[in-house]
Amino acid sequence: MLLAGVATIITITLALNVAHAEKDFKYVFKIDDEGATRVLVYFCDEKNGSSWLYVPKNQQGLLNFTVYEGRVINVTYRSLINDGREDHFYVIMEFHYEASRVFNASIEYYMKYGALIIEPRATFISPRVVHEGAATSVVAYLPCYVYTSEESVSSVSGSINDARVVRKEEAVIVSAVIGSDDRLIIEYTVPREAEITNISLERLVFRTPSRYVDFANQVLSALGKAYAVYKEVFGCEPRSVCVEFFVPSRKDMVLGIEGYVPLVGRELGPIRLNLLYIRGVEGFMKIVALHELAHHFLWCIGVPLSKLWIHEGIAEYLSLTLGREMGYHSAVEMHKSSLKNDLERLSGYLGFIQKWTPSSVPPQELGPYYAASYQVFSALCEKYGGLRYLKKLFATFKEFDYFDWYDEYRVIEAFGEAADNIDEVIELFLKWGFEVEGSSRLVPRVSQIREKVSGLPNWLEPYKRLAEVIACLAEAFQRQDLICAATLAVKASQLVCDASIPLTIASIAIVVVTLTLLRRSV
Repeated sequence: MLLAGVATIITITLALNVAHAEKDFKYVFKIDDEGATRVLVYFCDEKNGSSWLYVPKNQQGLLNFTVYEGRVINVTYRSLINDGREDHFYVIMEFHYEASRVFNASIEYYMKYGALIIEPRATFISPRVVHEGAATSVVAYLPCYVYTSEESVSSVSGSINDARVVRKEEAVIVSAVIGSDDRLIIEYTVPREAEITNISLERLVFRTPSRYVDFANQVLSALGKAYAVYKEVFGCEPRSVCVEFFVPSRKDMVLGIEGYVPLVGRELGPIRLNLLYIRGVEGFMKIVALHELAHHFLWCIGVPLSKLWIHEGIAEYLSLTLGREMGYHSAVEMHKSSLKNDLERLSGYLGFIQKWTPSSVPPQELGPYYAASYQVFSALCEKYGGLRYLKKLFATFKEFDYFDWYDEYRVIEAFGEAADNIDEVIELFLKWGFEVEGSSRLVPRVSQIREKVSGLPNWLEPYKRLAEVIACLAEAFQRQDLICAATLAVKASQLVCDASIPLTIASIAIVVVTLTLLRRSV
C-alpha cells in the first residue's frame, strides 16, 4: 500500500510538472518481496506528435496506456527485427497524440521475475530501456528492509550517471540516469535465509528456493528425459547430480554465463543455472541444463577437462539435438544462430580448439571455441550416424588410460574407429587444421628436438644432458610404437630445453647462497 501511494504521488507530480519537457521518458520500477515488478513508463511532450518505445512481447495485450492530459490518437505495434530475425522478447510500440497544454501519459506493465532472489543475494535487472531519445531517468523502489549502495547500482553497458540510494521508511529508493538501449541493474542483500526445497528424479536432486519450485520442476522433467538417453548413449551414469540456480551479477550478464559445473576437489560439483534465463525463451534454460548434464556423463566415462573441445562440443550437440526433440524449437534456433555467426568467421578452420583448456581463453572470447567444437561433432554425427556414432565413440573412450588422452593421434584415431574408417576421419581432422601425431609423425619431431638440444651451450649442464636423455627415451619409445610415451617424452624434452637457461641461473644462485651461508656459519 505504501509503495502504491508513492507511485500515485509520482504520477501526479509528473502530470503537473511537464511544461519544461519535450518528448521526455521516465521509467519507474516497483519491486515486491518476491521480485515481481510493476514497470511504469511516463511520457510527456509539449506539442502534437508521435513517439515509440520497446515493450515486452508477452505484455503487448496486457499493458495499460493511461492518458493524464491531451489525447491519444492511436497505438500500434510492429515487430522488432535484428539481423533479419524477429526479436523473441520485444516489440516496438508506436503512439500518435495531440497535446492540449502538453501530452502526458503512462505505459504500465508487469514482470513476474524483475528481481531474481536467492536470499541473501538478489539482483534486479530491468527490461530493455529503449525509446525515442537518448538518456533516461530511472527510479526503482525496493522493499524497505533490503540493503544496497551506489556501488551496487550499474547498467549492462557500464554507463550510468547520478546513481543515488535513499533509504526511507516505506522503501529503498534507487535513482540513476542510463543511456539508450540499456538495462538498470541493482544488486542488493535480503537479510534472511532462503527457503530451500529439494525435488528429486532418478539420480538428480534439484535444490531450489520455494518461489521457483514450479520452474525447477519443468527443468528437472527435461533433465529426466535427457538422463535416460544419456545413460543409454554413454553406457554409464553418475552416482548423483545436484542442480541449483544462482543469482547473476552484472559480470555474469556481460560475459553471458548461462550455466556451469564447478570442479570441487577431484569431482564435478552441482549444475549451476543462471536464474536470469527464467525470463528467457521457452526451453532455453532447459537446453542449458541438458548441456551441463552432459559434462557429468563425460566425466563419468573419463574424459578429462583438458580435452575441453570434446566436453563442450558433445555437450552442445547433445543439448541441441535433444532440445529439438523435446520441442524447444525457438530456443534451439536462437542458440544455433549464435553458433552459426561465430562459425562464419572461422572459414572452416577448427583446429585451434585442440589447445583449449579451462584457463587458456578469456570468457568474453569463448564464442568461436564453442562454435568450432559443436561443428566438429555436428559434422561427424551427421556423416556417421548421430547418437549411434557417439555411443561407439564413448565405448572407445572408456577403454582409454590416462596417457591415451595426451596422445593426439590416439584421440583422433578413436573418432575414426567409431566411424569404421580411421583414414577418412583423420583426413577430415587434418582438413579442419588439427594436429594429428602418429608414429611416423613423431620421427621429425624427435630429430628436431635432438637438434635443438645439441645446439645448447655446454654451460647449461646438467639440463642440456637431461634434455638429451629424455629425447633419446622418446626415440626409443617411438621405435617400440609406444606413441603416448614417446609424445610425452618429446614434450618433456622440449620443456627442459626451453627452461634450461632459467633453471641453470636458479641453480647457480642456490649454490652461491648456500656457500655464502656456510661461510658465515663457519
